[in-house]
Amino acid sequence: MGMSDYYRNLREKVGSERIFVPSVAGIVRNEPGDILLQNKGNGEKWSLPVCSKVVSRQVVFLSVIE
Repeated sequence: MGMSDYYRNLREKVGSERIFVPSVAGIVRNEPGDILLQNKGNGEKWSLPVCSKVVSRQVVFLSVIE
């Protein structure tokens, strides 16, 4: 997966400095205990649903949205 325009622009400004990206990941289970995983479809392995949205939103709200 390529870098988004946002991060490409940010990289041009900060170079190779570390970038902290606020994000959330949630573990969602159904009654039998199965865990929801996300297949990004781009060759990456399965992962937890992850969201990196607007910082002002509450983490719980972002988890529900994702």
